[in-house]
Amino acid sequence: MKFLKFFSPLVLGCVFFASCNTNVSTADKLSLIPADASVVYEVNGNEIFAKSGLNSPDNYNFLNFIKLMDSDSFKFLESLFKGSKDAGVSADKILIYVSKLPDYAIYASILDRKIFEDWLKKSKSPDPVDEGDFRYISIGGDFNIAWNDELAVISGTSIREKLAELFKPKKDGLLATNDDFKQYTSKKSDVGLWLRYDFFADLYDNMGLSGLTSSLIREEYANITTHSYLNFDNGKITGTISMSPAQEVAKLKEKLPLLKKSFDKKIFKDMPEQSYLAFNAFINVEEYVKLIRQSIEGLAEKSTNFEFDELINDRRQEIADLFESPELKIIAGALEGDLLMSIHGFNSGMISYPLASLSFTVKGESAFQNLLNLVPKNFYTQQSGYYSLSVNKTFIPVYFAYKDNRVFVSNDLDAVKAFVDGSKGKTFADNPVSAKMADKMLFYVNLDYETYPDNLKMLLQNFMGQGYKTFTSIIEIYENMSFSGDTDYNFEFNLQLKNKNVNSLKQIFKSLDTTLSPWMR
Repeated sequence: MKFLKFFSPLVLGCVFFASCNTNVSTADKLSLIPADASVVYEVNGNEIFAKSGLNSPDNYNFLNFIKLMDSDSFKFLESLFKGSKDAGVSADKILIYVSKLPDYAIYASILDRKIFEDWLKKSKSPDPVDEGDFRYISIGGDFNIAWNDELAVISGTSIREKLAELFKPKKDGLLATNDDFKQYTSKKSDVGLWLRYDFFADLYDNMGLSGLTSSLIREEYANITTHSYLNFDNGKITGTISMSPAQEVAKLKEKLPLLKKSFDKKIFKDMPEQSYLAFNAFINVEEYVKLIRQSIEGLAEKSTNFEFDELINDRRQEIADLFESPELKIIAGALEGDLLMSIHGFNSGMISYPLASLSFTVKGESAFQNLLNLVPKNFYTQQSGYYSLSVNKTFIPVYFAYKDNRVFVSNDLDAVKAFVDGSKGKTFADNPVSAKMADKMLFYVNLDYETYPDNLKMLLQNFMGQGYKTFTSIIEIYENMSFSGDTDYNFEFNLQLKNKNVNSLKQIFKSLDTTLSPWMR
């Protein structure tokens, strides 16, 4: 038990690594990865600690809890944070890979083998087995720690013969020779993740969920990989995910043409300029409906889950009737596929609620009339140029209107009238966020609390009660956040902070320290 107690700070350290900065691992470590690896994760803990200020743990009150550990554990973790050889191992360039599940390996550099072995002795670990070129100890069957003069490896393999290959793998099967992997390693970042899609099939199989999903992945997507990178810079955190190789992505786009080639930018002029939250989409509606139908029917044919299989079969006719129904065909045939939603204000009347609007494209006025004919006439009332929902029994009104192949839905009457008559002032097209939506689908949130209206602040204060002060303490450093994707399945994440002169990690940890410190007293 003492060994587990000792090893807990190392696990805690891995948690810090897994959320933060890294450089590309050294070629030596990359050359140890077997060709059948499906996940490779790179972390540079020393860089993390330097950027965040964790290399001086006394800077943060919330880390005082580590001083409550036994002295050996405290010294180990403190040395690891500071990058001192007194820990025996280094947090620099941690490399993790997953081979055929449940096999995995975590590599760290040995700084001083004697110190590292002394730590293991202090922790009352099992006596090491000496294999000449390396030593190892086994804990709980599948959990092994092996090391030599240069590397320490935590391994999940239960086959003793494989431990030697962790240090000297067979030269005829290495991932380093894979062209796609070499393309991934050519780009430097703070955090890097290379993933082959057949990992998900292995995951489903390992969880006992074999069936349609895992077989579909192996048949259609096994050759697709993702290259993911995360960077922590002054004032911002950015991340990217891209799919590779190009020919496989092209096949995927041809097989699943779910996205349109471009977004109808006319919609930008339908919305007010201000936006606290916005997202857009441009999809092939009929292709999405077809995909959903094929997925449900495929589940019924290939599922190995008998309860689910029985559920689908009992409703097979209902499902077929739904997809063949005139109503669904009218809806799918009427929608052009462009959509923009925005929360652009807050009602200042007796009841506070978000002012939200939605604009989407349809295939002409006849398509709009076909959609309108699906709604019972007693559900809405025609006004001057727009409609209002007459069945709405709440205090929040809803209006909608049609103009130039677009349908506008909102609970803000002023926004509806501006849509019908044409806006006399600035619109969402003048908001910088719209430029990022021109060729991408994007989800955007304004996190700058100072720009929120007073009635929203009061609403949040009443809703959160005592947690309101904690909330404002956490959010005060942020400006906005966005997540976007394009037609080639490239994705981007961006978190902007107000202070552009200090590293984002340090700002986040300082904010965390301010928030948690009162609870640590």
